[in-house]
Amino acid sequence: MARRITATIARSSLFSVVLIASFAITLPASSDNKKVSNGCTTTQLKSPQGSRCSDKGDRDLVANRPVHSLVCLGSEMKCCIANTKDGHLDFTSCEDLGSMTPPKQEVACSDIKSEKGVWKPDSNSIKLSADNKTCSQIYTCTPPSDLPPIVKAVNCKPVVSSSNKQVTLNGGKCAGSGSGTCTSCLSNPPSDPCTVTFTK
Repeated sequence: MARRITATIARSSLFSVVLIASFAITLPASSDNKKVSNGCTTTQLKSPQGSRCSDKGDRDLVANRPVHSLVCLGSEMKCCIANTKDGHLDFTSCEDLGSMTPPKQEVACSDIKSEKGVWKPDSNSIKLSADNKTCSQIYTCTPPSDLPPIVKAVNCKPVVSSSNKQVTLNGGKCAGSGSGTCTSCLSNPPSDPCTVTFTK
């Protein structure tokens, strides 16, 4: 038992040296992503590859032979034997365990924050009053010109809120030239909410 504890402590010391010398990479603050030995994170150590290498190291200890340890360089994982010679540490007899890249988080269109739409007047909907001084016009809610980049990245389509999609405003003077013509109505856009959400 004493020999096993001593070997475990020695192996831990070697891990610390390799961690400082070879794998000084800044990682997120998450405890699962923090490198704890030989450049490996807690998640990697607990992974099937990490557990397989750990079991191999336990068998090495029992058999009193050089101990295999998990070594990581980024997402690449290897099961190696640590060797010290002339004060230098290196790893030999490495078995490539493949990579463990965290799965990309799928972004649902419904998770994207809604945007404030824009009320745009429909010039073809203008209606003049009998005295040719006032008019009504339909405004349509449309998506803003600058949508978040994520919308295009995940191929989401903007959806305008169904309520108050089109609003007719009465009042205001007719702006235009010539009798019986009107190019726009001098009225304010609707104050109703104009919301844009996203879907596939």
